Amino acid sequence: MTRSSRASHTGNPDRGRIAAPPLAIHWRHADPATVALDEYDLLISAFGVMFFGDRMAAFTNMRRAAAPDARMALICWRSLAENLWMEVPMTAAAQHLPPQPKPVPNAPGMFAFADRDHVTEVVTTAGWAPPRFEKLDMDLDIAAGRGLKEAVVQSTQIGA
Repeated sequence: MTRSSRASHTGNPDRGRIAAPPLAIHWRHADPATVALDEYDLLISAFGVMFFGDRMAAFTNMRRAAAPDARMALICWRSLAENLWMEVPMTAAAQHLPPQPKPVPNAPGMFAFADRDHVTEVVTTAGWAPPRFEKLDMDLDIAAGRGLKEAVVQSTQIGA
C-alpha cells in the first residue's frame, strides 16, 4: 500500500504525504547570450525573453547550461491586436501623432514573441524541444485600481 492510498483511507488527505525537497531559486540579472550559467532544471521568464538582443545566442547559451531534461516556461505578449489594453489607446493617440514607422517583425520588444512560428524556430534551433503554446486571457488593470490618471501615466511609460 502506498503512502497516498494509506492517507486516503484515514480521511486526512495530508497525512502520510512525502515532503518535497526544498526548491532552490536563483535570480539572475545578466546578458543571457554571454553569461556563464550553472546547470538548472527549470527556466522561467515573465515578459523578459522578448527583449533579448541576440535571442539565438541567448537561447543556445541557456540550453547549453540546462540539465538534459530541463524545462522552460515563458510568458510573453501575444500580438498587439490581441492586447486591447494597448491597442485601444495607441489607436486613439495615432490620429494626433505624425505617421509612425512600421514595426520591424520579431524585433526585440513587447511583441517580439507574438509569432508562434518565430518562437518555435528560435527555441528549436537553439536545441530546445518544440514549444507548447497556451493562451492566458485575463483582465489587466494597469492603473492597479487607481483610476484614469494613473492609467494614462502607466500607458505613457510602458509599451509602444
